[in-house]
Amino acid sequence: TVTVTYDDGNPATPTTTETATTVANESARAIADRFSALDGVNATARTSVTIPSAAWNNNSQGMTISVSGVIFQPSDPTATAAEQLADIGLQINSSALVGTTAVVNGTDLGIIQDQGEDLRFGIAGTAPD
Repeated sequence: TVTVTYDDGNPATPTTTETATTVANESARAIADRFSALDGVNATARTSVTIPSAAWNNNSQGMTISVSGVIFQPSDPTATAAEQLADIGLQINSSALVGTTAVVNGTDLGIIQDQGEDLRFGIAGTAPD
């Protein structure tokens, strides 16, 4: 629970308080909506994750990643890890995932959900991955 105190500028009632209570496992968007319900507050949220190329070991050449239920696989599984992640990023940006974009940060892949919704991930491969 967060308590917000306002100075009303009235000496007779100098402050007003409101509270915003969050619930465990809420999305960032839901939390922002709770804060936006407070007088004078406009909250926004975004969710982001980074997949480091050093952690992408596609030794089987069959690894896939699912983002919020949509499965992506590198077009060239023999490319470097950074190239594979960049390719997956292009696929994410061409997908139907609403409010979700991918950016390459050096050799790592960043995935951003600009409305603060949860990003759900799955990574699949075989034993050498």
